[in-house]
Amino acid sequence: MTKVKTNNRSDLDRLATSLVDEILSMSDEELLAEAKENGEDSKLIAQAGRNILERASMASGKSKLAAAKNAVQAMRLRATSVSNLEPGKARQKLDSILAQHPETRSKLTLAARKGEGLSDEDVRGMLEDLEELGLTVPDSD
Repeated sequence: MTKVKTNNRSDLDRLATSLVDEILSMSDEELLAEAKENGEDSKLIAQAGRNILERASMASGKSKLAAAKNAVQAMRLRATSVSNLEPGKARQKLDSILAQHPETRSKLTLAARKGEGLSDEDVRGMLEDLEELGLTVPDSD
């Protein structure tokens, strides 16, 4: 007679799911009674849980802070590269980006589409905004 092998990992997953479901379906009073029955200190268990959540929260916060710092640094580098452009080159770059992305040009105001009345700072600001959106052209220098 051949015995069918079972997938041990699958069995363990089902058992774990069953235990979690059972715990989640218990009331607070039932959980406390079971902990007391097993000789556990519910205050120590609660503190251990809070410690785990606090460490996870701190790790998440540090990760988010690092990502924010990287984003700010990247934004500063982009702004610096645009602010260092001579006004004529900035206008050429803006024209080049808008020529490569006509759908973007169509969404601009009439004055911006034609480049009429835009100050040098307006042009640089538009370049910064477009670069932030990922619309750039390689420098020809």
